[in-house]
Amino acid sequence: MKHHFLYLIILLIASKFHAQSNDSTRYDTIREVIIAAAPTLATPWSSTIDTMTALQTFQPSVKTLFDSQLGVLAMNGENFAQDVRISIRGFGSRAAFGIRGIRMYMDDIPLTTPDGTTQVDELSIYDIDRVQVIRSGLAATLGNAGGGTVLMYSPEMQNTVNFTSRLSQYGSIDVGAQVALGKNKQTFISTQHMRYRGKRQHSQAENTTIYATHKVKFSHSVNTKFVGSTYNSPVGQDPGALLLSEFDTSRYMANRNNLRFNAGESVKGALLGQHTQWKMNNKWSLLSTMYYRWRDFLGLLPTSSGGIIDLDRHLLGTQHRFLCNISSRLHVSFVHQLELQRDLRRISSPVTNSSPMVNYENIEKFYHQSVFAQLSYKVNKWTFEGVAKYSDYQLRKKESGILLASRDYYPINGMFCLSYRLKPVLHFFGQTSSSFELPTLNEVSINEGNWAPAVPINPERAWHKEVGFRYSKN
Repeated sequence: MKHHFLYLIILLIASKFHAQSNDSTRYDTIREVIIAAAPTLATPWSSTIDTMTALQTFQPSVKTLFDSQLGVLAMNGENFAQDVRISIRGFGSRAAFGIRGIRMYMDDIPLTTPDGTTQVDELSIYDIDRVQVIRSGLAATLGNAGGGTVLMYSPEMQNTVNFTSRLSQYGSIDVGAQVALGKNKQTFISTQHMRYRGKRQHSQAENTTIYATHKVKFSHSVNTKFVGSTYNSPVGQDPGALLLSEFDTSRYMANRNNLRFNAGESVKGALLGQHTQWKMNNKWSLLSTMYYRWRDFLGLLPTSSGGIIDLDRHLLGTQHRFLCNISSRLHVSFVHQLELQRDLRRISSPVTNSSPMVNYENIEKFYHQSVFAQLSYKVNKWTFEGVAKYSDYQLRKKESGILLASRDYYPINGMFCLSYRLKPVLHFFGQTSSSFELPTLNEVSINEGNWAPAVPINPERAWHKEVGFRYSKN
């Protein structure tokens, strides 16, 4: 019967009450996370910024957002049980699920955990207004998983109300609302509910997100942005892969094991964070970020005998950056980072198809602390950037109170960049940097045998070299 109906046209209702123009004072936060402000002709690495349109943000998955970014390959957007995967210059391509090897931020708060993995199921594309993609290897400042970075920012609005909704012929529904209040104290609240119904069997998903920011100007020299969010995705079904014979029979059927074990996931979590800018005097400034993140994940596995993974994650992190403008040409900064991650992982899996479930309970901890210094110097037509970073990573895994794995890593990384202004509209640049990628806590849990003392696991290392030019008539 449904084939007798035309596709329902996307319903987009956008109403604005008491709309005012955006505040002329924009919070320049890009330089606070990475190492420079918005890319200019003199920026000595590959970087682009994109502003989202209403059509781009009104999509069921953030995969659509990444698809439009230069140099970013996005995958798995249609499978809500495996999360979106992205790759930048090959980094992140070997992730089985989620994002690995790439650092990601939302409103200056890291989405990437200390072990280098990122899940974006807590993100609503509806809340993203600007995206910056840095494709160069900047691990010297980004830390573990420095193959590139993606920075996302929520809209900056005042006294505005937006409402959007959409309905599809398969029963999918998408409803969102945004409210922005105030001028000196700006408050932004956004909520979205998405229910997805695919054409295949066992391909349903549901997600509700609430995202809020509150900006406070305590004085002419101190500004603070508070960030809070929560999300709940009770259903994320996985239809699985099909054999060619099954596909020829019905391309919309689900894998038998996925139906048998109700394969999929449910996840929920919350975030609290703050980012403060303090201009101490004419030379010194302090940029401080603190955040707490909680994530509760339940996955039903479609293996030959089934299985259950229950993950309870707590993450606490801080970053303090001191900036010093020694002169108009010379700028230095000193940064301290600290992150504490604790995972309680419960695994239930039968040894054979006929045996009962065997339960495992692991406590996995990941400790990260690093310090780095950065120098920027301009002379005549040349711009120089240099970074040196020392990190301390500690991984611990316990089962029933017994220490099963213990690894410490102390990587040292650096970066060297040069930019030359040939003409006001033409700049040449080059940069070289090192990067590293540690084993994830998931690998610790699954590949326990590889963690025997006789078989140490070393970080992956890469050396980046890049040359290019920028030309603009503007």
